Amino acid sequence: MPGSEDYRKYLEEKFEGFSKLMNAQFINVHDKLDTQDKKLDVQDRKLDAQDEVLKSIKTQVIKTNGTVQEHEKFKTYAKDIIDRRPIDCPNLDKMNDSSTRIGQLEKKLEDVMFFVKHPKLFVGIIVFLVLVSIATFITRNPLRAFGLPKVQTEQVSSK
Repeated sequence: MPGSEDYRKYLEEKFEGFSKLMNAQFINVHDKLDTQDKKLDVQDRKLDAQDEVLKSIKTQVIKTNGTVQEHEKFKTYAKDIIDRRPIDCPNLDKMNDSSTRIGQLEKKLEDVMFFVKHPKLFVGIIVFLVLVSIATFITRNPLRAFGLPKVQTEQVSSK
């Protein structure tokens, strides 16, 4: 009955069992939350390390971009100088005159360059000329060095 002492003890036992069950559940939940908190701490440390790496990368990128901008400025400056060089060059006429002279010299040296390009033919021509000269010298015999003295021979008749 709702007003009796036994009923009160019954309810106290039920509430005590229920409170033990609730305490066990809370302890279980608290343990799980602690493990999740430890995992989150590990992840936070990893993210902090990655943040440091990203900061160093960002710093390096900023330095690199500054260097690239300096190179781009120098490139435009150099291109401007190079574009104006033929206009401002005082020696341009001399260079053009030199190139025409070089062209004329190349035309004059074409015959010589033939022998430089074909050395075997050049040597062959020289050998041929030397042989022809020797043959001519031998046939004319101006020093009489290549001939034997003429010997008188008699013809024997055979009867």
